[in-house]
Amino acid sequence: MLSRVRLRRTTPAKAGDARRRFLGGRNQAVTGRHVISVWCASLLLLGVAWVVINPAPSGSDEPAHYIHALATGGGEIVGPHALFPSRDANFPDAVNLWDQSSRRFSVPARIAPASTFACTAGNWSVPATCTNGSRCERWAAACATEPPTTGSVSLVTYTGDYEPTFYVLPGVVARLANNDVNGLRAARLGGLLVAVALLGMAGLLLWDRREPAMSLVGLLISVTPTVMYMNSVVNPNGGEIVSSIAFIAALLRIRRDGEATSRFTWMAAGVSGALCGFSKIDGPAWVLVATVAIVALLGIKGSFAIVRHGGRWAAFAVTAAAVGVLADQVWWHFIVGVPTFLHPASSGIRYITEIAGAVPQLVQQMIGAFGWGEGDISAGSFTYLVWSVMAVGVASLAMLVASRRERVVISALVAFDIVYMVVTGAVARVEFGFGGTGTLGRYLLPLVVITTLTAGEVLTQNHRRLGSLSPRRLVAGIAITTAACQFVSLWMAARAYAVSTTGPLLFLGKSQWYPPLGWAPWLALAAIGCSGVAVVGWLAMISNRRTTLASSG
Repeated sequence: MLSRVRLRRTTPAKAGDARRRFLGGRNQAVTGRHVISVWCASLLLLGVAWVVINPAPSGSDEPAHYIHALATGGGEIVGPHALFPSRDANFPDAVNLWDQSSRRFSVPARIAPASTFACTAGNWSVPATCTNGSRCERWAAACATEPPTTGSVSLVTYTGDYEPTFYVLPGVVARLANNDVNGLRAARLGGLLVAVALLGMAGLLLWDRREPAMSLVGLLISVTPTVMYMNSVVNPNGGEIVSSIAFIAALLRIRRDGEATSRFTWMAAGVSGALCGFSKIDGPAWVLVATVAIVALLGIKGSFAIVRHGGRWAAFAVTAAAVGVLADQVWWHFIVGVPTFLHPASSGIRYITEIAGAVPQLVQQMIGAFGWGEGDISAGSFTYLVWSVMAVGVASLAMLVASRRERVVISALVAFDIVYMVVTGAVARVEFGFGGTGTLGRYLLPLVVITTLTAGEVLTQNHRRLGSLSPRRLVAGIAITTAACQFVSLWMAARAYAVSTTGPLLFLGKSQWYPPLGWAPWLALAAIGCSGVAVVGWLAMISNRRTTLASSG
């Protein structure tokens, strides 16, 4: 009888041991590294699907950025000044700015685009079949014969004065390709790898083993479909967004750990701060806003105490971020020159009311808008509504449980976001003369993610104030919902590429344009990646149950 009892008691234990070994160790079922590994793998799979299904070329200003990346990858950082080749009399303000920003670069002919334009630009009322044509056709170039494919060619790009930071790896990787299409896709993959690394670092920084089920909520909401899209095309705006995410994540971790801040956190803060500060012209502003927000949460004395205790690693973080910001100022004031406008910025005041009314449109662009005009291809009403509800819900919960100081900081960040959107939109409306919202949602994402991640961290640290009402399964619900929205967004873009934005929603079997190997493998890859994002929430829930049991035991 005794042996039977022992048998019944030991069998479940062995099963539990096997499950723990499968999930990552004898003593702990799920660790932060396991969860973030799944997070990175999921983003990589989803990103690769985006890279391949996006026609080559199709991203906003992608041909111009591709030329710049090829030059940077070959070591040519600053090319000679050149005039913008297209003289469009309808947009004299834009031509004035592009005349100042254009540079001439020498790039390998075999992988070079034929122009700084794309046949798909603003043309999603038809499928992307033009990208299957000749090199002249897909790049919308006015060439009678095929461009040379040997030696080097000299090309002008209107993004020539942009910072080189997020062109380096895409340009180096692209130079390994054999033609213009494969070169562009290789450059996209290079940029994606940088993005996944920075988002993985942000995940490690935000993960809280004491509150695992809440710690990734802000990150899940901040990585919108637009973030994934922008990091799957050649455009430094994508790197700008993810470096801002990584930097504020590092600062939030410093605030959480205080004088116990690890060397890794200080190093991450320095690297991400340097990258963000020298990413694009507004990079220093994002570094400043994030820093001011954390200092406001900690207090000036508390902030200095943490930095002093951090020693040489804190000094590295502060110095690296400062060097990035300083490098950006040197770049614009002493190397390429600050652009001048035809009209004073104050003349944008007359558009303030109009741009304020367009804030919901800018928010939609931040969530999911793709194509050359960031509004040509929509992620759909489902994604906009659901993502907005999630973001507002998390921010509201954060305000509910926050301390007085935290409420003031979050409120100030939200107010600043709105004011910045309206003011920059009004100024850009005048200086570029394009009309519409002036600015674009993707330009504002590096700022807005500071708010969403701060709100997520405040909720993580204070949610237990709700007692039994605390939404302990929130991360699982948000992970599943964001995964669904990510896939729906990719599907909507794929549909536009395959049959146009007015074509059938269920386009498989009716497609007129196909990515390499057809739609099936890439949609399957995206589905696996999105499923992995959902699994991240489940793993966090498992880890949370173990943490709760350990603390109660």
